[in-house]
Amino acid sequence: MIIQSYSYGTAFSDVDLLIDRETKEIVKKQAAIISTYHDGTLPDKKIKKMVDSYSADKQMMLDQKIGQAVAPITKDKTASGERPIGNLIADSHRENMNTDIAFMNPGGIRANLDEGELTWGELYTMLPFGTNLVKLTLTGAEIKEALEQQWTGNFQTIMQTSGLHYTYDKDAPRGQKVVAMTDRDGNAIQPDQAYTVALTNYLTTGGDGFTAFKKGHDSVEGPPTLDSFITYIIESGGSVAPPETNRIKVQ
Repeated sequence: MIIQSYSYGTAFSDVDLLIDRETKEIVKKQAAIISTYHDGTLPDKKIKKMVDSYSADKQMMLDQKIGQAVAPITKDKTASGERPIGNLIADSHRENMNTDIAFMNPGGIRANLDEGELTWGELYTMLPFGTNLVKLTLTGAEIKEALEQQWTGNFQTIMQTSGLHYTYDKDAPRGQKVVAMTDRDGNAIQPDQAYTVALTNYLTTGGDGFTAFKKGHDSVEGPPTLDSFITYIIESGGSVAPPETNRIKVQ
């Protein structure tokens, strides 16, 4: 049995198995996903005291001001799947790893950034997974293969890009959807040419089904993803704005 109880603590899995003591075989099985409702629920006093002590200890770090956003930077996606906050994070990957291209998987982005002051705690809420950046070398053909894998899973996962513009045909067969790729200067991505690519170590190991990235070579380890983004804000003068969403087009 395979069971997954949604995400964000909105449910839990209730699984019951009856096992024959003699044969050791499962003779009966049942499972259910039980939704959890927190409205009106008081926290356990012991656990709350523990959480409060941790919060007090870390509050100074959480409240540390890193910079500011001149406007809201959101996960809202365009018709092509592009997101302003995804573009900004991908830009920080590319700048800090000094690569031609960068990718960010949208599942790794967990919150919007509101207009105004940006604290360490807000940035951690947005990028909570503790991944590290990696610099790889991939051919244009391997980059296209990775892009085509956006539609090979159970649902599409449109990666956010920097240094790469591409167009895809939503009605084309799987494996043939990407119809054009250019670099940020408008030059066509060549299948046999090598390009440096920045991405998280989660993606380099085939995370989210992007196994094409495992073909990369000349791997160089980079900083934690969150630290890289903080560095990008600081080196941008402490102020960031939502980038234009003009990197991915759909036809």
